[in-house]
Amino acid sequence: MIKAKDLEVKFNEAALKEAAKMETEIDFLLEKNYRGVGKNITITLPTVYKQHVIDFVCERYRKEGWTVTSHCDQRDGDYLEFIPQPETDWHGH
Repeated sequence: MIKAKDLEVKFNEAALKEAAKMETEIDFLLEKNYRGVGKNITITLPTVYKQHVIDFVCERYRKEGWTVTSHCDQRDGDYLEFIPQPETDWHGH
């Protein structure tokens, strides 16, 4: 019989692997499309991710000085919007 804690470990390991892949895709697209502080970057990811992975990754970027908004659009497809913030804003100075 499988234990709940064993499933939780597998669930978290899978989520972390997905998150790492998602971050690689995002980093590539951010570098390619960066236009300066305060300029938004819209990213449509080539891979479909589970919502809990998207939420986890978005929060990690927020901690690194990005404003991140997740948009759900059934017609045009889901996308993420990133806006780089001035360094003073995210260090609390």
